[in-house]
Amino acid sequence: MKTSLLLKKAIWRSLAFLFILSLMSTQSIGQIVLCDWEPGGITPQNFGAFSTGNPDGQPEIIANPEMGGINTSATAFTMCKTSAADPWGGAFFDIDTITPALTFPADGDLILCIDIMMPQDGVVSLKIEGGATDDDEADFLRTPYTGNGAWEQVCFDFTGSKLVGGTYARFTVFPDREMKPVDEDCYMFDNFIMQEAASGPADEVLCDWEPSGITPQNFGAFSTGNPDGQPEIIANPDMGGINTSATVFKMCKTSAADPWGGAFFDIDTITPALTFPSEGELVLCIDIVMPQDGVVSLKIEGGATDDDEADFLRSPYTGNGAWEQVCFDFTGSKLVGGTYARFTVFPDREMKPVDEDCYMFDNLIKKAPSTTISIEGLVCDWEENGITPDQHGVFSDGNPTDTINGTVDNPNPSGINTSARVGKMCKTSSAAAWGGIWFDIDTTAGAVALLNGKSFVCLQVMMPQNGVVALKLESGTTAEAKDASLRSDYN
Repeated sequence: MKTSLLLKKAIWRSLAFLFILSLMSTQSIGQIVLCDWEPGGITPQNFGAFSTGNPDGQPEIIANPEMGGINTSATAFTMCKTSAADPWGGAFFDIDTITPALTFPADGDLILCIDIMMPQDGVVSLKIEGGATDDDEADFLRTPYTGNGAWEQVCFDFTGSKLVGGTYARFTVFPDREMKPVDEDCYMFDNFIMQEAASGPADEVLCDWEPSGITPQNFGAFSTGNPDGQPEIIANPDMGGINTSATVFKMCKTSAADPWGGAFFDIDTITPALTFPSEGELVLCIDIVMPQDGVVSLKIEGGATDDDEADFLRSPYTGNGAWEQVCFDFTGSKLVGGTYARFTVFPDREMKPVDEDCYMFDNLIKKAPSTTISIEGLVCDWEENGITPDQHGVFSDGNPTDTINGTVDNPNPSGINTSARVGKMCKTSSAAAWGGIWFDIDTTAGAVALLNGKSFVCLQVMMPQNGVVALKLESGTTAEAKDASLRSDYN
C-alpha cells in the first residue's frame, strides 16, 4: 500500500512524522472466548513452540504470576526464547480440540484480541492458519505491545482478510519477532477472544422514494443534455441484494451533458431539514446504481441562497451496474450547526456518456451515531528496532538527490513525541506543489484493512509553519481509482 503525503505549500523545509492507525468500530461489542488456559475452562490440547533456541523449553501452562489489572485469571500460557532463537521463533495452539474452528465472516468485523505480557515493549505478531496445508491459506498481522512488562490486551483486526469465508484452527504468536533475547526472555498469553458486534442504534431514513414512504415533493435535474428527461420515480428494476424496495429515483444524462450534470431533491417538504450536529459524527449514505464503476458526488446546501453555505464530497461507486450503498462522511464539515434541506447528486461527474446513461438512487439515510471502541495499531514508527518501512521514496520535491531525506534523529524528543527516530523529507523552491513522500507498510506491519465503520488514521507531523497536510491511501494491487485522499490542518 503506497501512501503519499501531498503538501500544500511549495516550500516546506522538513517534515517529521509518526504514523498511528486507530480503527473505530461503529457498533458496541461483546466477545466470544476462544481459549483461556484455565483448568476448568477452554484450554487447547495441541500446542508447541519452534525456533526458540530452547530445545527443552516447550510452552506450558503456569500459575498467573501477576493476577490483577486486566487479567485476574488463575493460569496462563507461557513460552521462552534464548539468544540462540531465530527472529521468527514463536508458539502455536490449535483451538479445534476445544471449540469449533474459527470461521471468518463473509462480511462485518473480525477482531481478535489476546492478553500478553512481555519483558519489554515491542511488537507481537499473530498468524492464522490451519484451513489447509498450503501456507497460502494463512494471514498474518502485527501490533505493538506497550505494557512495559505487565499484562496488556493487544488486538488484531482481520476484517477484510483474504481468509474471509474460510475456517481456521491454528493460531501462531511471534513475540518480539524482530529482536533476539540477550539471554532468555519468557512471554505469557491469556484470554484469547473474538470481539462480537452487537446491535446499535438505528439509522434515520431521510427519503426512500416509496409511494407511502418519504418521497421529496420538490426535485429536478440540470445540465444533463436531456431537456425532456427530468428525474422520475420508477419501479425498482433490480429488487434484490441490498435494495428490495419497490420504487426508486432515476435520472439520465446524454453525451451533450456537462460534466457537472446531476439531480437535486429537497427533503424539507417531507421531513424536517437536516441539522448538522455541532459535535460527533455525520455520515450520510445512499443506494446507487450506475452503468459502470466511477465516482459519485453529494452536495448539501439550502441553508441560504449563498453557495458558500454548501459542502461537497466525493465517493467511489464500485457496484458494477448493481445496487451499492455509497457513504459520505460530513463529520467536521463547515456546515456544522446549520440546517440544510437540498441534496444534489452528481453521478460520474468526470465522465460524459457516449450515448445516454441512466442512474438510480434510493434510501438516503443518516447513519446512527456510533458507540465506539478504539483499537490503535501502530503501523510504522521509524525506530531502529521498531516498524520502519523498507520501501519508501519522495517525488517532485525539487531535490536533485534524496540524500537529505530518510530516517533521522528526532530533533525535538519532547511533548507528544519522545521517540528517538523520525522520518524526514525536504522540499525546495523548485518543488512541485504536490511534492511529497510515500512509504509501503505491507513489508512491516501488514497492509491496513479499514473497518466498514469509521476508521481514523493519525500521523504526528512537524512543519516549519502552519498549513495543510494531505494523506493519500492507495493499494499496490488495485487501480488508481481505488485510492482515497483526505486533507487536514496542521497548526
